[in-house]
Amino acid sequence: MVILGAPFLLTDLYVDERVARRIPKKDLVSKTALRLISEIPGLQIKDARQTLTIGTADVETAERLDLALNAPIAIVHRSVVDSAGCLVFTGEGIYRGDAVRIDMKLK
Repeated sequence: MVILGAPFLLTDLYVDERVARRIPKKDLVSKTALRLISEIPGLQIKDARQTLTIGTADVETAERLDLALNAPIAIVHRSVVDSAGCLVFTGEGIYRGDAVRIDMKLK
């Protein structure tokens, strides 16, 4: 169970500067990165990928996420390519293991 008010995510995000100029500043504090990218007018997304890896917290991650050393974490890498084949977004997030839930429909 996640403690209310506890840090849950460390992230690095990179957005192509041509695309970043079209993101309203107010949206930067209220929307997730993928929502920001998907709502940019005129941007055609050709491919979006996400990779989830389970790991353990190193010293820095444990300290920043207020976790025990070697506590479980989820590392999520995301990338988005536009219709011209240009990488317009890449990001990596490190989530507390107790803050991750995967829900998917299986065929």
